[in-house]
Amino acid sequence: MWAAHFLVAQSTLASPVISGRLFPIWMAYATVASPLLEYGLIRFVSGVPILEKTGDEKFGEDPKWVEYKKNTPVFFPKFF
Repeated sequence: MWAAHFLVAQSTLASPVISGRLFPIWMAYATVASPLLEYGLIRFVSGVPILEKTGDEKFGEDPKWVEYKKNTPVFFPKFF
């Protein structure tokens, strides 16, 4: 999803046909910041920490919960 978000934003800003000269060329490269900012907010601010805190309050030191947290990737899935 983030790759698509980046590609659409970058191609729109970089295309003189679509955006004309409304945006400076450096803004096309600044579109890299958007997916990185989204990742940072979800991973470190609003998503994962809140869910882990809620899970810790609900399940505490339950061995299944501890194992789940240990073996489950936080953000990117394991494919192997």
